[in-house]
Amino acid sequence: MGNSEARSRRSSSSSNSSTIMESSKCYENISDQILFCGICFDEYESKEKIPMSMKCGHTYCKLCIDELLSTNPECPSCRESISKSSIVKNYGLLDVISSLWTKKSSSETFIEQLETLSEELKSEIDDLNKKSQMLTRKLEKVDELLKEPLIISVDTFKTTIAEIESTLDFINHGNPIVPKVIASPFPDPMNYMLKIYEKVESGVKMLCVHQPGYNTGLFYGNISVWSNTIFFHSLTRKTSNDCKEFLAFEDLKKVMPALKIKTFLKLKTKTGANQIILINLMESPLLSQFIRLCTGETGSGYKGASFEKGEDKDSNCKSVMKLVSYRRGINSDKGNVDYAFETTAEVCYRDKESVVVASLDGSFQIFNSDYKTYYKNVVGVIEIPLNLKDLLSYNDNVKIIEAGIAFQL
Repeated sequence: MGNSEARSRRSSSSSNSSTIMESSKCYENISDQILFCGICFDEYESKEKIPMSMKCGHTYCKLCIDELLSTNPECPSCRESISKSSIVKNYGLLDVISSLWTKKSSSETFIEQLETLSEELKSEIDDLNKKSQMLTRKLEKVDELLKEPLIISVDTFKTTIAEIESTLDFINHGNPIVPKVIASPFPDPMNYMLKIYEKVESGVKMLCVHQPGYNTGLFYGNISVWSNTIFFHSLTRKTSNDCKEFLAFEDLKKVMPALKIKTFLKLKTKTGANQIILINLMESPLLSQFIRLCTGETGSGYKGASFEKGEDKDSNCKSVMKLVSYRRGINSDKGNVDYAFETTAEVCYRDKESVVVASLDGSFQIFNSDYKTYYKNVVGVIEIPLNLKDLLSYNDNVKIIEAGIAFQL
């Protein structure tokens, strides 16, 4: 008898457990279903897919109920007739949806913060690895000197020791503190740029900050906006003048593949006014070198460069301007290899277009032709102004006032 009762209790317990599990699954399905309209299966929201409850208690979205009222005014679930006056907005369900969206948004923000932190940690690890490699190379040099000390001259000893002491001093004391920058551009580069645009347009002072190498200080570039375009000026400033918001140049480089990058030059016209020249970039083996000299990221750059009219290509293809000389960094270009080379391939450009033709030495020349013309090593086409050849002055000491890169939003 006792065994029979025990089996009965176990059977009852198992049955109850099974019922509870099935009920739980049912409730999970119900909780999923209440967030979606049972007619169109779209998710409820507060603008168009508004949850509306009928007199019978069933809920569907407003668009579907409006269609029911005009075609077949009865509930699809219980077939009770419905009227417009008996339908009300389901505020309770709207509150639930709002709460769920808030939690989802908070979760996404938390993930973005973790991704940003991950990028910062990776960057810090890269810096430490570079310092480690630097010290390893110096150690190898010292070991080589110790192997054959009698063959090496005294001057070589002194020079090597001075270099190593300088490196150690830099690693211990000379690494400048990079100011806190705004969040990383991922996962949405366009939204990242829009936020920067809005900040600058509203009057917030912001600078782009860059450290070209371990043996250099920080360099800054102005950020300006005009006509739905954001301009990042050449990295030539050495002070931040108490600026509180910064954009890391390395982050700016990350968005370049996702957004259409242009370059710009600022020149003085015949009237004395400043003119922005916006350049659409073309694929070329010399393009990366041209961009690098526009940004000034290695210490060399076009800002302050001298130019003249230059020689015409032929009677129909006139020279608009030719770079004479540009600022070259003393040591900052060291290690920055562009693998730039000139090409023999020619590309035809239509008449009236002003094209930028680059050279291996970093200089460039702008041409404008009345007819279709073939050019080599074109890195860009002038977007604005279209009448550049009529605007420029070629007086003594004419210089490029500013250079940099731009993004149109």
